[in-house]
Amino acid sequence: MPTRPMVALVALREAKFPPQSEVFARLRQDRPDLPPVGQADRQEGVCSFMIGRDTAAISLMDAPIPWADLEGPCASAWYWPEAAASLREHRAHVLVVVLSDSEDRVATALLLTSLVAAVASCSDAAGVCWVPAALVHSPEAFIASSQEMSKEYLPLYLWVNFAIQQHHDGSYCMSTAGLVEFGLMEIEVRSSYRDPEFLLDRVFNITHYLLDNGPVLEDGETIGLSDDEEIPVTHGPSMWDDRTTVIQLGL
Repeated sequence: MPTRPMVALVALREAKFPPQSEVFARLRQDRPDLPPVGQADRQEGVCSFMIGRDTAAISLMDAPIPWADLEGPCASAWYWPEAAASLREHRAHVLVVVLSDSEDRVATALLLTSLVAAVASCSDAAGVCWVPAALVHSPEAFIASSQEMSKEYLPLYLWVNFAIQQHHDGSYCMSTAGLVEFGLMEIEVRSSYRDPEFLLDRVFNITHYLLDNGPVLEDGETIGLSDDEEIPVTHGPSMWDDRTTVIQLGL
């Protein structure tokens, strides 16, 4: 199976490579369950190394992340009101990559999250960009979530964009972005008069279920968080791009 990369970016206030030994020490502290870091090869601003069978790399890019790539994510980062102010003036960034031939993309994401948190902890970070979902996070929030995560409690808000909008008739639509990276279809609710918090709760929990179990929701079946709840599941064209098939929930 081909090696598949997963990528995140750490925005820096100055172009300074994070101390390699400190990053590895922080990684060992936060993830004692990981295999030891293999022999590191550093040259021309790039440090590559092995963690078990996975290859990882940290690259210092002596330029900011293009603002065109950050403006949209900053505008939609309701959970981090200071996103634009913090990221607009950053001067450089670190490209963090994990390459794995494993089919367990959740394990790859957990490893990348831990490595990004270690880099952010050991540098003057202005923010983190989770590339697969085009999400931005404050370094503090990203580090805190990484320290609380586990296989049983996945940091979905770091990995998946749960977007909700209100229609003119008062109903809400909701969609995810980032699940494709895990080999899953995105989830959408086209129109619902349910409370937004209820919609988020259901979509969040169904997302976690899919990441735990894989693409198990078939077209035409139902799912629920209790024995008496039956949420219809349909596979159909996305409301944003009819060439893409998504899981539509009847909420």
